[in-house]
Formats: sequence, C-alpha cells, structure tokens
Amino acid sequence: PAKIAPMIPFRATTTLDVREWPNGLPQEMEADHLADDADSESVRNFDRVLPLQWDVFPRPYIITSLPHKDITMQGVKGVGDFSHYQGVWRFQALPGCAAPPASAMRLTYSVELSPRIP
Repeated sequence: PAKIAPMIPFRATTTLDVREWPNGLPQEMEADHLADDADSESVRNFDRVLPLQWDVFPRPYIITSLPHKDITMQGVKGVGDFSHYQGVWRFQALPGCAAPPASAMRLTYSVELSPRIP
C-alpha cells in the first residue's frame, strides 16, 4: 500500500478499459475548458467545479497547433474501489526540439476519480 500520510496506508484496485485515439479524442469527448492562453490558476479553478461525467474526459495540456494522439482509460463500472475513474494520456511530437536524427515528444496526462464510498 501507498503511504498517503504517516500511519495512513492507502490501497485501491480497479479494472480499466483502454482505448487508443490516433488522431486525438473527438471534441465532444473532451471536457469544457478555458482558452489556451488562460493562466494556470484560472484553469485549476474552472476545472475544479466541472462535474464528473462518463465519456467526457479531462483535458491535458496541448499545443493546439500541433497534432496529437490520445490513450484513454476508464474504470469498468461497478468493478474496483472507484465509482468513477477515467483519464487521458496525450502524446505530442515536438518538431525542432531535438537535434536530428533524434526527436522529442511531450506526454501530458489528466485523471479524474472518485472513490467508492460504502
């Protein structure tokens, strides 16, 4: 188990459905978000009040002018220790950020979860 504080262990299980999106998530599956130039505090405050909704994923950081690929993960409903678990890994190539023949890529992720309360 993980130690979340002294003397407080935490352990959880879940089963995930994983799906690849080679061209990124469809727009209707991404949560509402502020403009790309919004500051971090505004984004956190905005995201904090969004309701958890199945099949509407949290939005990881992205440079919107560049293509990206996504992998989504969702907890199987009714299985494991979370009543809601879903997230996105977002991969984005960063042209010009590494000397040839090397390449560079950014990985960002966003996860939302809610523990199952007995």
